[in-house]
Amino acid sequence: MKHKLFESKSYSLKGRLNVVHLNRPGFLKSYAALVFPVGGLHRAYEDGQTIVFPAGAAHFLEHKCFEKEGMEMTDVFSKQGASANAFTSYQSTSYVFETIENLEANLKTLLEMCFYPQFTEAGVEKEKGIITQEWAMYQDNPFYRQYQAMQEILYEGHPYAQDILGEKESIAGMSLSILKNIHETYYQPELATLVIAGDIDLPPILEALEASVAFPPKSTKKPVPVGGLETPVVKDIILDDDVQDQYVVMGFRLPYIVDKWERYRHYLALDIAMDSVFGSSSVFFENALDEGLISDNFFTETGFYESVYDVTMATQTKEASLFIETIIKMIKKPGHEIITESLFRRLKKANIGSSIFATESLEGMVRSYTRFLHDSITEEDLITLQESLTFEDVLKAYEDFQNCLSTVSVTLKPR
Repeated sequence: MKHKLFESKSYSLKGRLNVVHLNRPGFLKSYAALVFPVGGLHRAYEDGQTIVFPAGAAHFLEHKCFEKEGMEMTDVFSKQGASANAFTSYQSTSYVFETIENLEANLKTLLEMCFYPQFTEAGVEKEKGIITQEWAMYQDNPFYRQYQAMQEILYEGHPYAQDILGEKESIAGMSLSILKNIHETYYQPELATLVIAGDIDLPPILEALEASVAFPPKSTKKPVPVGGLETPVVKDIILDDDVQDQYVVMGFRLPYIVDKWERYRHYLALDIAMDSVFGSSSVFFENALDEGLISDNFFTETGFYESVYDVTMATQTKEASLFIETIIKMIKKPGHEIITESLFRRLKKANIGSSIFATESLEGMVRSYTRFLHDSITEEDLITLQESLTFEDVLKAYEDFQNCLSTVSVTLKPR
């Protein structure tokens, strides 16, 4: 059964930009997001040849789109009654605002800001210092460095090994021409999606924007898709730092599944499997917590991006080596011995409920809609897949996890 979380309707602005309206009767506020398919994973474009650009460029570009004629565009939105922000993930860059007034004016500002940014050499040089300070702030966090060390080993040679912010050297190497070329490649209306949520009559607003907004000419530059990584790696490393206790991060890289629907079905099944075996309702969690092998901040997370598929575990622990040994032993146990069908049914219902609850707010609606926009997968599709999951799907996904070829652990100990 196909679920309908909200009424949606698609439009085209100037025959180039896909616009989606998520209708929410009774809401006074409107929430909008303009999403571009460039993030920390994307590092190249085609222009007669393959051009590779520095790590952190998508995030740097996001910052510079808020500069125009010496003004901070957040101030412009504020004067028009809107609160604006932006964020860069591994998968995409999103520019958002919320407002209860002047929706048309704010949409026009958003489109002009993103499609016609005014970069300057001086502005780029100034931004290098700001982003380097942001990068340095994260480097002062030992747990951040621990996680990054795990990523660098688990994904060596892949863009996912590098931080979304980039590195100190790549930030310093950013230039006006690099940003302009990335913008010309990825900030094309045909590649972007504008999502607007709220109780609004959108057609008259789009009609006005048709007359007042211009788009840049189509580019001959083409984005380069992110490739997968098949090289296996098994490694354990130990770091020391100014911490009081031991901390462990473990990463497990799985093969990326090519077929879209099989990929998402597997991801949802594996998420339930990991929660069944290691979640707060599991026998493992209760016993390990009592023994001091884990703390109550222990978590597992299934990572899922373009060409990236992995599981991460992290905890504070009294005995790092014993924790790692225990996890490896747990993983070797047959799934049908540690995953019960009753818990599967309960977690399946809970996940469906969480998906529905996530769309209760306008921001939640938009985030859910754009979460897997690169694959044209909506939260409604995910719920439909969730409902079709079987206990056998979960056991099979866990078996695939058990057989993954790449496992990395990074232990952080007191000096």
